[in-house]
Amino acid sequence: PLDALPRPDAVFIGGHGGRLAEIVQRIATHLLPDGAVVMNSVSEESRQAFHQAAQAVGLGVVADLRMAIDNHNPIHILKAQ
Repeated sequence: PLDALPRPDAVFIGGHGGRLAEIVQRIATHLLPDGAVVMNSVSEESRQAFHQAAQAVGLGVVADLRMAIDNHNPIHILKAQ
């Protein structure tokens, strides 16, 4: 169980399978104060879902960086604290 592990100061979400809100909620109960949750998003839907999930647990999105090598396949790097 997670309670047996030290509380993290940062968590990277590598995938969410449509359960992002649930995952962020679970992370928020274990994250150290001032800890960070980071995720990469390739879809606008996931980007918005991250913003909503972070807000729902009292975290603020402090970084939302868009990166692209060209006009194709942009990615957003998101960070909430």
